[in-house]
Amino acid sequence: MFSKDFFIGLAAGAVAGVFGHRLYQANRQAILDSFDSLARKCNFDQGGQGASPQAALNLEELEKQKEHLEDLIAEEKARAAASETAAAPETPAANPA
Repeated sequence: MFSKDFFIGLAAGAVAGVFGHRLYQANRQAILDSFDSLARKCNFDQGGQGASPQAALNLEELEKQKEHLEDLIAEEKARAAASETAAAPETPAANPA
């Protein structure tokens, strides 16, 4: 059941685990700081007390962006409607000859 390859893999895994643990311990604060900055970027609430002030600011910015996008959509629809009416073939007026 246990072969030479098993013990080689076990030893390699143990060495990798020890190396990874030492590397983590040496850079622990930098790793935790990067997780904290990631949480702030994603607006995770760490205190469990509702939305943070940063989230409220982001909501205001999103509302402004939404209004801007709605204006752009309305302009594009108006352009599309204008191009459809311009591209429609006009019926020639009856020529009383």
